[in-house]
Amino acid sequence: MQSEENKALAFLILDPLLTYPDFSLTLSKGDLPDLNLEDGDEHKVFVIATVPEDPTKITLNLQGPLIFNMTKRLGQQVVVEGQDLQAPLLKQNAS
Repeated sequence: MQSEENKALAFLILDPLLTYPDFSLTLSKGDLPDLNLEDGDEHKVFVIATVPEDPTKITLNLQGPLIFNMTKRLGQQVVVEGQDLQAPLLKQNAS
């Protein structure tokens, strides 16, 4: 995701279900007033990835997902209590 006004401002966003298939949100239309969601509008959820110098330590912000109304091209970030702020992208295998 990249700013149109400031091309240097960009965020890597990913579908959280790719790494965390159990990730879920319970939100109502009232929780997302800026999205103007109506029945039939397509919406998608993404999370912001933080990429440190060591790419094996990439984390995902599951606490602040981005919800997009794809039909109207609108987006909003929400805060979800009980989710990890820095969830590892690459889960460690148990030995």
